[in-house]
Amino acid sequence: MEGDCQSLRGRAFLEFLYRTGCRVGEAEKLNIEDLNWEKCSVIVNGKGSKQ
Repeated sequence: MEGDCQSLRGRAFLEFLYRTGCRVGEAEKLNIEDLNWEKCSVIVNGKGSKQ
């Protein structure tokens, strides 16, 4: 991923972090199965494996 956010993927990643309050490490561990497109939600496992 580009550091200067010139790519659409980089901008989307930063937007996700900003809007959700996720840490980078938490976002890196997300799997496609964690996304719920119907409810527009995502399950994030934080410190201590808390959701």
